[in-house]
Amino acid sequence: MAEDKHVDDAFLADLTAFLGDDDTSNTLKEELHTPAIASNDDKKLLSDHQLLSDVEGVNFVTPPPITENGPPSAANFENISQVANMSMTRREIQSAQASKRRNRYRQKLKDERTTLIRQESELSSTLRQLQSAQALRKRRPMDTMVLSVWRAIAKRQLEKRLEAEQQQRQLRAAVVSRARLIHQMKAFLQESKHDNPRAKFIESSGGSDGGAVIQNFVTELESLYVQVDQLFSELEFKTSVSLCLSYNLELRKEQDLEFFESTDATVIPYGFDQTAEALSSIMLSDLGGSRFVEGIPDPDNTTAVRYNISYRCGMNNNAILTCYTVTRRYVEAGRIVFVWRALVEGQDEFSGLHTDETGWVVVRPSTDSRDLDECPLTVIESYVRLVPISFGAGSNRKIAERFTKIVIETSKEEIKEVTRMLESILLESP
Repeated sequence: MAEDKHVDDAFLADLTAFLGDDDTSNTLKEELHTPAIASNDDKKLLSDHQLLSDVEGVNFVTPPPITENGPPSAANFENISQVANMSMTRREIQSAQASKRRNRYRQKLKDERTTLIRQESELSSTLRQLQSAQALRKRRPMDTMVLSVWRAIAKRQLEKRLEAEQQQRQLRAAVVSRARLIHQMKAFLQESKHDNPRAKFIESSGGSDGGAVIQNFVTELESLYVQVDQLFSELEFKTSVSLCLSYNLELRKEQDLEFFESTDATVIPYGFDQTAEALSSIMLSDLGGSRFVEGIPDPDNTTAVRYNISYRCGMNNNAILTCYTVTRRYVEAGRIVFVWRALVEGQDEFSGLHTDETGWVVVRPSTDSRDLDECPLTVIESYVRLVPISFGAGSNRKIAERFTKIVIETSKEEIKEVTRMLESILLESP
């Protein structure tokens, strides 16, 4: 009996230790300590309520009480084993559920990371587009300025090109005109004086009053007047501001032809009407010579004169020159044109030497915007062409050059006299 009681006491002690310490206590401790050692992910998933529910869900098994009737029966031990098995199964289920929650959380983090990476890529692309647009807006004023500079350069180049083309056309016209003049003068020099009408006029002028020469000049005036616009558009005038008329003959050599020409423009501080009237009275005067009246059309605007010039060329030596001049005035709206033809014939030692002169003068008001009504200006443009001609005994080159020099000097003296007369008339006019 005592032995049985000893066995019962040992069994109860083991059962109490098993149920209280090993099974239920350890299970409770393990589940209560599980949130403390869980990973950070589990901490985010398990709330305090879940932990409490898990703890409350644990059924603590209370060993069957020992009654006065003796130790528990075998049926009680089966119940205890079933309870232990159920507790282990519940722990496994809870562990599986926690693993699923962790997996879902990890998958959620992965999805969020993928979404953030995609959003980062999209935002980076948008940022690059915005930066490119901003840089384009900043660069646009610079592009506009560059475009303006390019347009200005292109416009300037176009103007230069048009100017060069215009100059080329003028040069071509000048070349054609010069070639025509050279051809005409060359043909004139190569023809014999018996076949040349002008040579006949020159030859007959020594023994007559030169009427034939005058009539020939009169017939040429109209054709010369028609050429004035084209001729003056091709010339470059050397302009001076003075009361003294400019007259600077320069030698030109084109192939075998030698001639002199003067291209000058003078701006005088007087009104157009006043200047035109004064210059007309001088250009249409007879200069103290013999005036031709017969056969002269439009005598109010045409003057034909023959006069002699004595030029002192040494101590006791004077050169005698005979001049035949025909001048005509053409009055237009806003300008006056003078055209003349002249022949200078040498006498005595210069017999057989001549100079053939053609001249144009255009008087017009100045178009300079700086001119004021109180001080109007008038422009006098002139072009003179002088061609030396020699026949027979006058073919000596030195004598011909000396004769040409005398003619040029006398022409300069005449221009000085015209300037003096023009100044006197303008000063005396109201």
